[in-house]
Amino acid sequence: GKPTYILTGSRGCVRRCDFCDVYRLWPKFKTRGGEHIALEMIHHYEQKGVDTFYLSDSLINGSMKAFRELVDILLDYQAKNKVKFRWGGQFIARSNSQMSLDDYMRAAEAGLENVGIGLEHASERMRKIMRKGFDNVALHDTIHNLSKSRIFVMFNVKIILFYHNKKQNIYV
Repeated sequence: GKPTYILTGSRGCVRRCDFCDVYRLWPKFKTRGGEHIALEMIHHYEQKGVDTFYLSDSLINGSMKAFRELVDILLDYQAKNKVKFRWGGQFIARSNSQMSLDDYMRAAEAGLENVGIGLEHASERMRKIMRKGFDNVALHDTIHNLSKSRIFVMFNVKIILFYHNKKQNIYV
């Protein structure tokens, strides 16, 4: 089969999860921008025929501006060149006010096929203690929109029997 190229479009994270070291490695979230990422994908397609990509970012929808720009450029290129890209990466749960069903549908049309979401825990209370940065409404909206747009999702769930938040001195 054809290879999958791994690209990096951003570094860091817009969230500050208590247990994660990403924001310590890259304290400020930085994105290359959607246009730059799309042009790299197009370059690899035109030079090597590669149409499948995995974005190694901590999250591909950390900047909605860059995400929408990537989707728009891919949609335009694919329509003009009769090609279909396939891509995926890590994702964060967002409420409908941040990321609409239309965003998901357009992303799927642009080739977004699979995302991984760090759920970490089913309890909203535990996610709040862990500083995951999303509530049950955002989780519901995300699951609903991924399902409607037929984007496959894999949830990363940790079974946590004991958790201590040192800053808040909370034991769970």
